[in-house]
Amino acid sequence: MLDQVCTKNCQQCNGYETCWGENFYSTYRELFDLLALAELYGEVNTKHIKGRLAKNCFQQFKLLTTVNHLFERCQSDYYWRRKLDESKSFLANQLQGMAQIINKLAVEVTADPEFRAEIESRLMTCLNRAGINIKEISVLGLGEQRVEIRVKQKSCNRKRECQYLMTPLMCQLLGEDYAVWERNCQLENSECSYCLTPVYPYEVRTVVCKLPKDGNDASGDDHALNELKDGHFVAILSDGMGNGNKAAVQSSATVSILEKLLESGVDRDFAVRMINSVLLLRSPEESFATVDLTLMDLYTGKTEFIKIGAATTYIKRGREVWSLKSTSLPAGILNSVDLERTVVQLQPGDLIIMVTDGVVDSKIEVGKEDWMIRALRQVEVVGPEALGEYLLNLARINQEGICKDDMTVIVLHFLEKELF
Repeated sequence: MLDQVCTKNCQQCNGYETCWGENFYSTYRELFDLLALAELYGEVNTKHIKGRLAKNCFQQFKLLTTVNHLFERCQSDYYWRRKLDESKSFLANQLQGMAQIINKLAVEVTADPEFRAEIESRLMTCLNRAGINIKEISVLGLGEQRVEIRVKQKSCNRKRECQYLMTPLMCQLLGEDYAVWERNCQLENSECSYCLTPVYPYEVRTVVCKLPKDGNDASGDDHALNELKDGHFVAILSDGMGNGNKAAVQSSATVSILEKLLESGVDRDFAVRMINSVLLLRSPEESFATVDLTLMDLYTGKTEFIKIGAATTYIKRGREVWSLKSTSLPAGILNSVDLERTVVQLQPGDLIIMVTDGVVDSKIEVGKEDWMIRALRQVEVVGPEALGEYLLNLARINQEGICKDDMTVIVLHFLEKELF
């Protein structure tokens, strides 16, 4: 940049020999200092020109204009080079994610072909003997010897044979409880199609309690609760930068993209890193959001907690309470993201409480997070609805009834499923 300043500003000047000949070292040092000031303050003016340069330079206004212009262009070039590098990384991550999806589909289709073929043959034989007209039946592996059954049959005129006839029959034939996951009843082409998946031994009851910051219509927090086909229950909570509509857009985009990626079957690490890339690329302005992800296996109770800059999560088991904290920065700040992961084996009756920082930080005293632990230890075992409202009300009381930040409480109650 120093060479460019000299070329554009000095070479045609009458004082060139004086500045860059007799006073070369002082000119070089003072011009270098001027560039450093431009980097520090964003631009320079006449008060920043010092020493011999201030006395001898015949074209100070042109010099300042040249330095400011070159520095602005240098910043712009750096920004777009960084964006290009991020875009390349984003594309590489996308290709990696596509590869994971294709690989997962291949595993579903090809895993244990003899096992799948045996089940398909046995089911088709039994159904034909029972006089049920099945056009097509296919079995896909879900892992750990669990299978998903897809069926096409003659239309039942919406009598729900899939639920009242096929489901009990499949349970009897396979020795495992099944339920209809999705159905497509079409009277026009006289064909029904539906999918049967194993019934999970566990379920989750949920409640969400939230309040926007006083004076705002929209909350900057967003969430999603969803049961995935592979037997996982996913809870996502995100807190956008600041509050109000701008924060709501950031958190909503974070939750929506993450939910869709997980539904498509991509690896959760890839999904979270993709969110980080999206937030980095979406705007030249600052754009970041926290990510709080809870994934429960409804077959085993094994639960994974992934946090990026998120507030503390609490687990309550009777009177016992423990917390899962995050020390990383939110997504969208750094090129690489630090995933903080914890795995917990849940027991029926456990309560998981996910909150945003507006709740935790409602106490401003030292050890402010301890108030949540004390409150959870003292409260009797109650349903998720009462507990969520109780914690949100306590947070408001901490701030004398004023919501100084968006507040969200999600309560997940892990239970054994009641089978009838």
